[in-house]
Amino acid sequence: MFARAFSRFASLAAPQGVRNALGLPSRHFSTGTGNANPFKNQLLLTLSSPSEAIYVRTPVRSVTVPGSEGAMTMTNGHSQTVARLKAGEIIVRKGESGDDVERFFLSDGFVLFKRQVRRGFNRISYSVFNGANLGSPEDDSGCCTAEVLGVEIVPVNMLDKESAATALQELLQQGAGATDEWTKARTLLGQELLSSVIRAAP
Repeated sequence: MFARAFSRFASLAAPQGVRNALGLPSRHFSTGTGNANPFKNQLLLTLSSPSEAIYVRTPVRSVTVPGSEGAMTMTNGHSQTVARLKAGEIIVRKGESGDDVERFFLSDGFVLFKRQVRRGFNRISYSVFNGANLGSPEDDSGCCTAEVLGVEIVPVNMLDKESAATALQELLQQGAGATDEWTKARTLLGQELLSSVIRAAP
């Protein structure tokens, strides 16, 4: 089933994601706080894909994401960051000691880390044209936010290492000796994705 699903996935111009490739069921859950922020000096994590929100402004100890140039661990107070993410493992640590750990697999995506705007700093500015408010909301909570947005995000325990290895072998056989650029590019992208699945799978 994995091989057939991945064959369909790899034949498209834009990859449809790991869940479709593995034939995984849809999941819909979130643990959000809403618009109000009752927390102080904590990292608020949003972890979502187009099909679901896993975390919405949920307080965590840290989050480690697979940056394009290497893994990045972010805690509250991290420098502001916008970065592209490659296929790999997301590690979420919760609790005061960070010993409550959850692991997810990301097909690809972006991370946006934003620091809080404290009262008395970065005062609200106005447009010279119409007086529109261009500033950020002020916040005394001391909380920063990390938004991890992925094409597909699944728990690592839903990955099947054996099926991924079989699909990778078939993909490499199909792409062997290819001369056209499209086939070579599709094979390379599929190889990178499936290799990441194999590394992340338990």
